[in-house]
Amino acid sequence: MERFNGDFGKAGHSHFAIDIERMGEVWKTIGGKWRLKLIIALAQGDKRFNELKEAVHGISPRALSKELRELEKHGLIKRMKSRSKPGAVAYQLTDIAFRLKDAIRALDHWNAWYKQQFQREKLVY
Repeated sequence: MERFNGDFGKAGHSHFAIDIERMGEVWKTIGGKWRLKLIIALAQGDKRFNELKEAVHGISPRALSKELRELEKHGLIKRMKSRSKPGAVAYQLTDIAFRLKDAIRALDHWNAWYKQQFQREKLVY
């Protein structure tokens, strides 16, 4: 397995080792245009199909169905049948998906920093 052991060329950055192949697996599981958005929407509570469609702007019904199947296949969401409404289903995150919360927060913090940094860098050029 290839490992990245580097400091991105800047002094003062600590070395770390990340398994490149494993990161590829992570991206296959939660990557893409919609999956993180769906996970974040479901982190706010159980939702039915149309509620997810409204929460994740721009996703088509076909893409939503496909992504929900994939997230369920990977064990990140559960599809629950409603006891009160026959035929109605809702989706909820599994405990496995909830373990992503710190990583998602870290990505969100990095993105906020990056946007500020990028704006500053653009002004310099």
